[in-house]
Amino acid sequence: MPHQTSLRFALLLVLAFLAAPRVFAEELSADTAAAIKTTSNDWPWWRGPGRDGVAADGQTPPVSWSDTSNVAWKVEIPGQGHGSPSVLGAHVFLATSNRAAETQTVYCLDRKTGKTAWK
Repeated sequence: MPHQTSLRFALLLVLAFLAAPRVFAEELSADTAAAIKTTSNDWPWWRGPGRDGVAADGQTPPVSWSDTSNVAWKVEIPGQGHGSPSVLGAHVFLATSNRAAETQTVYCLDRKTGKTAWK
């Protein structure tokens, strides 16, 4: 009997652990979305404002570019990309990793100039 009780407790603990991240993520997502004020010019989450890869109506992105055409600024970011950029207000956020140095970094860049605000 004590062995079965321990096994049941361990199973319940595992099930609770597996369910907790989803519940927390849903609560965090709803709270975060309500707290963040965005405009139609922002791309605040992965895949955009609706999280579906669709930009707001009225956007006019360039359809061609080169090293000098339709480029506002260029910045060298060390490491490997860890996701798509997020744009909110005056800032662009990028996450990178460097396996050799065993680091992960989040960059906050000025949206107009590309200068690093913080990392």
